[in-house]
Amino acid sequence: MKEEFLFGSSKVMSFQIKIKEKNYLNKHDNKKVIALKNINIEIKPDEFVCIVGPSGCGKTTLMNIIGGLISADDQKITLNKKKLSEKSNLGYVFQTSRLLPWLTLKENVKLVCKKDSKEIDERISSFLESFDLKDFLNAYPNSISGGMRRK
Repeated sequence: MKEEFLFGSSKVMSFQIKIKEKNYLNKHDNKKVIALKNINIEIKPDEFVCIVGPSGCGKTTLMNIIGGLISADDQKITLNKKKLSEKSNLGYVFQTSRLLPWLTLKENVKLVCKKDSKEIDERISSFLESFDLKDFLNAYPNSISGGMRRK
């Protein structure tokens, strides 16, 4: 496993998102609710982009599509002109912590590791140390700050 797998890559990237439509079915009246429609975004290398809008406009839905958590009708998401797949290792930070409260910080990180080994434990320790969290390996999420949980 290369170091860039854990920490990402510093390569210059371009990103394109095209989504025809994303619908949900309202559970109360079975009516179709359009969450996103005709999305066409191109992010060029070295551009900084923020997605803002009122509550309920589809920001989280868009991020969930980009992160591969859900799909939409006729979607095309490319990174450096290559179509993203489920194995693309693209992710984002949720608004709220997604740590499991009954697991320690180390155990939460270990959940996303493909295999369990002594090497993985050492890599997790090194990884958390790079975020100044080594002293909190065995801490539970409710005992650390919100900023520490987001790291």
